[in-house]
Amino acid sequence: MPRNLPYNRADRIAHQIFQITSSYIYERIDDERLARLQITNVRLTKDLSIARIYYYMEGGKTKLELATRALEEMKKELRHHIAQEIVLRSVPKIEFYVDEGFENAERINELLKGIKTET
Repeated sequence: MPRNLPYNRADRIAHQIFQITSSYIYERIDDERLARLQITNVRLTKDLSIARIYYYMEGGKTKLELATRALEEMKKELRHHIAQEIVLRSVPKIEFYVDEGFENAERINELLKGIKTET
């Protein structure tokens, strides 16, 4: 008998992975490349096989590329930590994606400032 929950299981587990990942990076990882990194969202596929972790980092493309390399290097370690924190039949594969929403918002703000100064 299905329960009428406000959100599905994938959303609940994605929220847990978001919290675990954020705290793990901020509290346990001492890597200069990940300083000021922001985890913005986690989306999990319906079958719970892939966790897509979205992140953002200020400082331009070079800092973002360094952060991407650092995240890729710690992927196994993070997956192991998630397995210790959440009881699942299989731990989802982790994929990192740059959250481009922040860049788009900054670009829009710059355009609006330009329009404001012209008038």
